[in-house]
Amino acid sequence: MNSIAKFAVLMLAALWASVTFAQGTGELTLKNWQQAAKQYEEAFNKGDVASLIKYYADDAVVIPQDEEVAKGRQAIQGLLSGEVKALTNLQVKVESIEQVAPELAYETGAYTMQTKETKDQPSQKLEGKYGILWRKSGDNWLMLKEIASYKLPQQGSSQQQQTK
Repeated sequence: MNSIAKFAVLMLAALWASVTFAQGTGELTLKNWQQAAKQYEEAFNKGDVASLIKYYADDAVVIPQDEEVAKGRQAIQGLLSGEVKALTNLQVKVESIEQVAPELAYETGAYTMQTKETKDQPSQKLEGKYGILWRKSGDNWLMLKEIASYKLPQQGSSQQQQTK
């Protein structure tokens, strides 16, 4: 699994999970969901996997681009652990949230993040889109299914040259 694909996919999954609303506060509105995404960004950028994983249902599934599907909290936690080590500067833009049934809501949006610079590779900016199916459990919304895609900068682009 290449590190760029791995962190891009997991970053997305984790990102949505941390919404404050998912913890049972606020109404299901775009504004509340956007505010919650900001809190998720903070947890992700701090590398706080424990805070991220609690937003996933036990039977959650993350479908990353060009990677193996992660099924269940344990597999997703492993994915997230790798992601927070490889990625930073996550920024999420929630574009829509719609309750499609009493117990289900669907979120779509876009994100950007940076790969962390290594001795072998400069930092790169990644851009992507995502969709998340949320399931209501009591007063909380938990991530049930997440799918994400991303695009890499073109070789030689100024985005790819963001080092040091």
